[in-house]
This record gives sequence, structure tokens and C-alpha cells, in this order.
Amino acid sequence: MVGHSINEIWEDLTYVEPHEVKEIATAISNISETKIRARIAGLASEDIDIYGGIDYSDDDDIVETLSYISKLKEFYIEAAMNGNAVLHLIS
Repeated sequence: MVGHSINEIWEDLTYVEPHEVKEIATAISNISETKIRARIAGLASEDIDIYGGIDYSDDDDIVETLSYISKLKEFYIEAAMNGNAVLHLIS
């Protein structure tokens, strides 16, 4: 889970405070596509399934994953610039 739990009933609903959003935005903005591809290649060689349902040897799956990561970066950077908190719902 990422962030702080809202309450015991909503354990899959968490939040990240604005100062934490800035920290996350800074951290992920420094991760290049090259580093992500290298990480995925390492996962493929270790036969580990972290990202659920992705064929690490299929370039289409990798490109799709990279597009989601890019959108996530943009989201966090914009949220940080606006001083926003972030809610996460894991379902």
C-alpha cells in the first residue's frame, strides 16, 4: 500500500500528503525510460511477475507499461506543482 490508510474499513483507500507528493514527484521524475527498460529486462530474466500480466519479453507490453508510467509521472508532477494531496484506491 502507498500512503496513509483512511481508516480500518477502507484499507485499500490511502492518501499521500502534499509534501510526500512532492517527494514522490521528484523521485520518479529522475527515473529514465532506459532505467525502467533495464529493470523490466532484469525482471524478465528472473521470471518475476511484479506488474501483473505483462510479458516482459513483448515490446508492445513494455511500451504500454512505459506509457502508464509516463502518465503517472505527469500526474505526480502536476499534483506537486499544485500542492495537492493524492488518494489511492487499490481494487
